[in-house]
Amino acid sequence: MKKEFVFTVSSSHSIMMMAFGFSFLMIGKYCQETSDTIIIQIIGLLNMLLGFVSILFGFIAILKITPKVIVNDLGIKDSRITKGFIDWSEIENTNLTNENNQNILLVSLNKEIESSRLSTLYKLTKSKKNIDNNKLKIMLSPLNVNYAGLISLLKENNIYQEK
Repeated sequence: MKKEFVFTVSSSHSIMMMAFGFSFLMIGKYCQETSDTIIIQIIGLLNMLLGFVSILFGFIAILKITPKVIVNDLGIKDSRITKGFIDWSEIENTNLTNENNQNILLVSLNKEIESSRLSTLYKLTKSKKNIDNNKLKIMLSPLNVNYAGLISLLKENNIYQEK
């Protein structure tokens, strides 16, 4: 393989998730200690639970660094969306865009991708109104991305479309 770009989750996003979790934990603890009403204590308990889960996921993300997006000679693979690589011949064009302050790689496919090639989590969470199996939105914002290298590899494969 000539070139390969592996993008993992940014540690700053994991630390930010842990900080938000800590703040939810503290808000929940405050609600538990200062309120006599049952509803506020339940809200406090839910805040503490949400905070604990956020801290746990943030800590796991820091310890377990796995590639989320791989771009190489075989094609593009986003482990959050697909089970395997999408071959370059299946890709019509790509475009880097910014939606809601998030960097996104839009991948337009020649034909509809079979649902068996999509990850189970993606199939479960994909909203019915946003189904478009000819296009994939790869979220790049939470990842450490070498944009110059990514664009050059996409241009080499003649699939990069500038705005």
